[in-house]
Amino acid sequence: MSSAARPVFIPTAFNTTFTFTPTGGSPMPETDTSSKAAPDRTDDHLHDSASDALLGPEGMATIQGTVTGFFTPR
Repeated sequence: MSSAARPVFIPTAFNTTFTFTPTGGSPMPETDTSSKAAPDRTDDHLHDSASDALLGPEGMATIQGTVTGFFTPR
């Protein structure tokens, strides 16, 4: 095992939308944006997006969003 510190991702902002669509119904989206103050260092920020979907007898749920942050050590 190496004694070198491994980088850790520290999220600073989230922008996610959760949508539930009941079977035979209309989509019901909910968006959450949250962030925390962090020193601004644009040279090491990461911005990534993802999405996923779940399907069941009651309907379909999706989540989509982005996360922004940086890696330590800085």
